[in-house]
Amino acid sequence: MRKFVLMVLANGVGLYLADLYIPGVEILRTIENLILAAFILALINTFLRPILKFVLTPVIIITFGLANVIVSALTIYLLDYLFPAITISGLLALILTAILVGVINMILGLLMVKNDK
Repeated sequence: MRKFVLMVLANGVGLYLADLYIPGVEILRTIENLILAAFILALINTFLRPILKFVLTPVIIITFGLANVIVSALTIYLLDYLFPAITISGLLALILTAILVGVINMILGLLMVKNDK
């Protein structure tokens, strides 16, 4: 449960920073929209991301892991499709948002592992 809450927090921070700094990303900036978007993205990452990674495993292996960005971009695109308060225009904005949210999740994951020891 703690990991999921931290994932929601990291997603929220990543989406907020993407809205601020990446042109083409627009989020109706209310706290409710941000929390709901982060929660939906955490659900997508929990349930659909493993399936996408399994299906795309050959591509991920061939590209030496670079296709993980594609998986992240697909999850962000699905969030954009499902949640009308988020609008991402353009492929570059989508990929940069996926990278930013992924980096924020990685940093929080490393901090969480460090605190568990």
